[in-house]
Amino acid sequence: MTPTAAAPAVDAAAILALTESPPGYDPDWWRGALPRFTGGLPGGRGRFADAVDAIRQLAAAAVPSPVHNGVVQSGALLAALGEREHLNALTAGERRYAFCVTEPDGSYGPGSIRTRAEPTGKSWRLDGTKCFVPYAADADVLLVVARVPGPVSVADGRRAPDVVAAFAVDAAAPGVRIEPIPTIGLDHQCAISLRAAPARRLGAFRRPGRPPDPTDPTDPTEPTDPTDSALSRGTIALAADALGAAEAAMRYAVERVSTRVQQGTPLGTRQAVKHRCADMLLDVALVAGVVERAARLLDRDAAPDDVRRAAAIAKAAAATRCRRVTASAHQLCGGDGIHADRPLHLWYRRVKAAEPMLGDPRHHRATVATTLLDSSRSEGFG
Repeated sequence: MTPTAAAPAVDAAAILALTESPPGYDPDWWRGALPRFTGGLPGGRGRFADAVDAIRQLAAAAVPSPVHNGVVQSGALLAALGEREHLNALTAGERRYAFCVTEPDGSYGPGSIRTRAEPTGKSWRLDGTKCFVPYAADADVLLVVARVPGPVSVADGRRAPDVVAAFAVDAAAPGVRIEPIPTIGLDHQCAISLRAAPARRLGAFRRPGRPPDPTDPTDPTEPTDPTDSALSRGTIALAADALGAAEAAMRYAVERVSTRVQQGTPLGTRQAVKHRCADMLLDVALVAGVVERAARLLDRDAAPDDVRRAAAIAKAAAATRCRRVTASAHQLCGGDGIHADRPLHLWYRRVKAAEPMLGDPRHHRATVATTLLDSSRSEGFG
């Protein structure tokens, strides 16, 4: 059995050594590689599809980096809120950012945000905990999503419902504590405790009849969810990462069974092994199709619901099928698949770590169903 492409050469020992010491990746290499990923940010000169291809290659090489959280999600949030100064610092590699949205129970949707922001004069204080933030210990600025008290009506004195807004927090500020969380992905995830942490609200918040004043705590938030673009792009990026890892694991396994001889013949000549390899290829091809489609929709500025649905399809498919591919690769490689100095476990770790991040398969299937129902109702079918 001949592999369709050579397996990537990965020095597993060197990768492990890199992940075992702070910050968990090579900062010098990362600054040089940044342009490949920042061009696809909103308003950038490149395509998001190109950034997705680069993420696939990064995962195939098992290279640790803060690309998903620190570039794709952070950059999308800053672009959506018009924070040009922060965005320029991110793309130039002058400051490291961490997008902090996930609560301790794993939830991250606008309705489940528990971290609270309270105005103090013309500034803000944040209280709460954010979890599962990759490479947060190396960040200079934390981009925290929090609940904001709704404005009080002048007419009747009633307070409107809370809204969700984004804040910039200096990682070294008082009231901020960052603690590591050991995870299977070796991606230096952290829990971030905020206790009256000083923060600056991001974005220009409009009020009719007066110019926007982002420093005024009484200005209401934007009418749309500021995290929508960041979450959609981050979801697609995670699916692309899992795809790159699964594809590399498949190629490694195919090459292994093609050259490993048992009882006088290569393992790859046996029908059961051929069938397993064919199943792996089908899974990889399906995930590649839905990931590429989701990236193209973003590049075409498709409707947010269409992008959200495509991202959910990509993530649900990647979580189940890429895990199946990497598990099959372990089984086909036998003892070779369990040694730490071989790369198979690095690819499996990436896939498994990405599975629950920004929603598991069940969550994303529910998202697909909800957006389809909403679409049918808007067209008069419900």
